[in-house]
Amino acid sequence: MSENRLLIVNSKENIKIDKKFFSYINIGDGRVEIKNSIEINLSNQRKKYYQKYKNKLIELLNQKIKAFELKLNSFIQFEIFNLRNDKIANINLIINILIVRNIIKKKKN
Repeated sequence: MSENRLLIVNSKENIKIDKKFFSYINIGDGRVEIKNSIEINLSNQRKKYYQKYKNKLIELLNQKIKAFELKLNSFIQFEIFNLRNDKIANINLIINILIVRNIIKKKKN
């Protein structure tokens, strides 16, 4: 049985790696260069799944907030999060991780 090795990189800096991997995914802002490896590009996957995972994330966070609200009688409404992509890069990172998880599930099957 052959071993498939996947490297997931999240870096703001441009990096170069000399070690060989079967494939890699860059979920950060920087450029990644790895010789003799295949880059799995997320752009097509993001076009296909971005809105789906964003909606799931909103729904999950909303459920957690409502559950917390039930525990506290004196819950005051706060602005918990703002899903404008230009304000918080972590939202994109979470969605990228969900997309990568989906890719890994498909490769295993």
